[in-house]
Amino acid sequence: MGKDLAVLREVAESDIPIFFEHQLDNESNWQVAFTHEDPTDRTAFDIHFEKVMKDDTVFMQTIDIDGHVAGYLTKYELENEPQIGFVLGRNFWGKGIATEALRAFLALIPERPVHARTAFDNHSSMRVLEKLEFRRTSEGSYFSNARGIEIVEVLWTLT
Repeated sequence: MGKDLAVLREVAESDIPIFFEHQLDNESNWQVAFTHEDPTDRTAFDIHFEKVMKDDTVFMQTIDIDGHVAGYLTKYELENEPQIGFVLGRNFWGKGIATEALRAFLALIPERPVHARTAFDNHSSMRVLEKLEFRRTSEGSYFSNARGIEIVEVLWTLT
């Protein structure tokens, strides 16, 4: 990956505005697809993050690259199954950071199986998951707020 080393750390209050800035990127939202109804609504974002940070079932880490907030990883429960998600600011894409950070994050999570979800055409996230031995296990059709249409979501599982 080069000289940039991804360090995982607890989420600091000062990270949250940077996470919001990452969310404002239109291309990122397109890739993620399953976003909040209005990703530009800072109040809704702050309310959501406050709730998440107080939820004992959520484990979240900031991805730090040389003192810069690159994004975050999260483990949460959905229908009583552990799910992981990751968000990386676009200026950190294509450098192997997501793979390195997710590998380190998975080492901190004892639950298996663990699941992840991607839009059917989010090839970058799919490659990250495949490198870490997630397997494509099912698909469903869901409404994408970012795209304004129903699209296929792919479920991935690591056993």
